[in-house]
Amino acid sequence: MKPLSKLSLCGVAFLMSGTIACSLWGRYEPVDRDREIEAFTNRGGYHKPNYSASSTYETWLHGDIPIAITIRIPNAPGKLPVVVYLPGLGEDTDHGELWKRAWVQSGYVVVSIQPKKYGEALWTNNRVKPGDYKSVGRKTFSQQALEDRLSQLKWTLEKLASRVHSGNERYGNIDLGLMALVGYDLGAQTAMALAGEKVDLNLPDPIPSFRSAIMISPHADPELDQVPGRYADVRMPLLLITSEDDFDPAKISTPESRKSIWAKVPQGEKYLLLFERANHRLLSGTMSNSSYWSEVIGSMPLTGSSGMHTCLSGWPH
Repeated sequence: MKPLSKLSLCGVAFLMSGTIACSLWGRYEPVDRDREIEAFTNRGGYHKPNYSASSTYETWLHGDIPIAITIRIPNAPGKLPVVVYLPGLGEDTDHGELWKRAWVQSGYVVVSIQPKKYGEALWTNNRVKPGDYKSVGRKTFSQQALEDRLSQLKWTLEKLASRVHSGNERYGNIDLGLMALVGYDLGAQTAMALAGEKVDLNLPDPIPSFRSAIMISPHADPELDQVPGRYADVRMPLLLITSEDDFDPAKISTPESRKSIWAKVPQGEKYLLLFERANHRLLSGTMSNSSYWSEVIGSMPLTGSSGMHTCLSGWPH
């Protein structure tokens, strides 16, 4: 089993593009991806197994801060690499199911982490209305909030490491030396800071190192992205996923500002997966029920068999 490095980042991108395209069956003509996937794997592309998994959901207390954590361990042999998944604003650890299911079936342990104050409780406890989204976004994407989340993530990973090294048979095949970091929306802001983005914060040190990172609908405030060299220290293999229709309710980031991250990251193993009409909620990978999915794709105009343009690009060292 390999960590999410150059080859498997390409596989993840191909898998996600196929998953999104196939999910549009209610709006577009069905697309047969079997032949494309076979050709991809024959050229050395990643071939996904189909492991089952066991899951645990817990709440850990960091002082008085409850942190939700879900751990899914595939029934695969040997030492298993880990994907740490950070959900978006207003999401719990059961969100992003489409992506996490694919990773677990491929043999990756998936650890989802979300402080409860940023999960669904954010909407229910604070009675947030649509007109409040921007002010809530400014607060939760602020530097102080980011620093708090990084501290909470560091503590959670340390607690996870102590459990892995405790001798508990359930965690015996988890390899924390092979970790990839994935973030969506709010989680992508946290992940990008760990990947090397200059955020001018007092970051907790040390935080366990990650081999690669995936940013889904990354946070990119146009007002802050003018800082020279903001992404100059991002050196790990990076996959950035967004779309031309990636507008979030907080209206802070824009599709253009999200795409601009890729151009500013130094040359190396960096990839951009760009969809034409996958909106912000579709990129969350969450399908809670059929009405949710209908809402996600309902506003997409009919422009062809898939209504999307997929671009995967990268520069070698």
